[in-house]
Amino acid sequence: MQFQNTPKFFLVKTFKRHYYKVRDIAEILAMSNGSFSFSYSFKKDKGLQSKVETTPDDETTIRFVVLMRLCG
Repeated sequence: MQFQNTPKFFLVKTFKRHYYKVRDIAEILAMSNGSFSFSYSFKKDKGLQSKVETTPDDETTIRFVVLMRLCG
């Protein structure tokens, strides 16, 4: 099929794969015992700033932050 060889197809396929990875990690964090908060902002003069509070599981939290970093 010609459509599967286009850059738009690969972009959508990559987005879907990344979305499901992030969703799965977010669900694991939501089911853990503890609270989790993640936020980030971008300011021209200060650059990208992120904030993580009360991480229930360090390894899962790191996976989530790395996946979110790839989005930006």
